Amino acid sequence: MNVIQKQIVIIGAGPSGAGAALRLSRAGYRDILILDRFDRIGGIAGKYCHLGRPTFVRWSTGRILHGPEYADRLARKLTRAGIETRLETTVLRFLPEEKELQVVSAREGAYRVRADTVLFACGARERTRVERGWIFGQRPARVYHTLHLLELMSHSTEIPPARFHLLGSEEIAYSLAEKLGHVNGAPLLIDHEESPGCSLFSRLYFFRKGQPRRIPAVREIRIQGQQGMEGIVLKNASSESIPADNLILTGNLIPNTELLATASIPFSAETRQILPEALKKLQGQGIFITGNMQGSTSGGERAYLSGFMTAARIMNYLKSNREPGQSVDLDQG
Repeated sequence: MNVIQKQIVIIGAGPSGAGAALRLSRAGYRDILILDRFDRIGGIAGKYCHLGRPTFVRWSTGRILHGPEYADRLARKLTRAGIETRLETTVLRFLPEEKELQVVSAREGAYRVRADTVLFACGARERTRVERGWIFGQRPARVYHTLHLLELMSHSTEIPPARFHLLGSEEIAYSLAEKLGHVNGAPLLIDHEESPGCSLFSRLYFFRKGQPRRIPAVREIRIQGQQGMEGIVLKNASSESIPADNLILTGNLIPNTELLATASIPFSAETRQILPEALKKLQGQGIFITGNMQGSTSGGERAYLSGFMTAARIMNYLKSNREPGQSVDLDQG
């Protein structure tokens, strides 16, 4: 199997991975490789369609962009910096002692990558129905996560008329509800909590002329249907049965640490965050974690800043582990 040697490898071409790569490039580091399983730079942001209101805030300029616009800005910056990015590339396994990645790509096939330092910028993921612990019943088709709905909407805005219900009340749920309302009518929001997780300001931003219906304090959901979704039974103050064609599980994010778990790196079973002592040991080996993988989920610009700040720790590691007499051309401007 072919082996590639790099100074810096970044897993994830979302905002945090791009932020780290761009700062490292500006500091004079040129031997950088970014790997990402998606077909475009920008992470989840690039999956959002142009329907409805834009959702990605650029705090530095005060502008709010649609997801693809935000992703395109990151892609242009990486291209101008000459940073190598390999898309549609999946990391299958990570060997921490060797700092080696086993990779498969639609274009390059299977190969291995070794690096002086590895940065994980894999973001966060939504908990499955099993992990949420209060969703029971059948496992029929048409129970999705946010990414599934984004993929569907990005390929076609002509979604057949259907009853969509969103599980959750975080900002991501209201954003999806607003976009879905442009093609299929505002969906019903079902919430485990008493109060919405989305701020009043954000709710008014997405729905200025009236909020979508929301059912709060649902203790339990039981899914009905064998082949496809037929309905849901809600256990709350007054149990009710609701017809449904599609159920979207939104929000409730946890760090996307599956790849680190395969390397036997310890993390909290509940929060999925890497344990502090393990994180400190990894950084001493030249292995770093940034963005929403750290556990505090945030939007694109904050994730970008997280990657930008983590790049400073990577530079300190590379400088301290340089062999005597070895020089490196750094432009600290």
